[in-house]
Amino acid sequence: MNSYVLRRVDPARAATLLSAIYGGMFLALALVGLPILLIAPTPQGVAQPFPKYLGIFMVLIYPLFGALFGWLAGHLIALIYNLAARKFGGLVFEADRIV
Repeated sequence: MNSYVLRRVDPARAATLLSAIYGGMFLALALVGLPILLIAPTPQGVAQPFPKYLGIFMVLIYPLFGALFGWLAGHLIALIYNLAARKFGGLVFEADRIV
């Protein structure tokens, strides 16, 4: 096993990767939540029930916000990591070569 030090993380790559991860995760959550929103009964005494089309709108918007905030978080986390690694040293990890 070889030891390596992770000295720097490219913010753009980290941001893009987290954006894809968060976007996919939020899409999965939206698709799970959509049937619940569409079949949920309206509580009695509510003047205006929840419009069902907003659930479909949520499936479109929710993943986009997840991807946006994932990109921002990835960029910020990479920048903070790079500053901290410069001052305290990077993460040390071990890796095996795959043949």
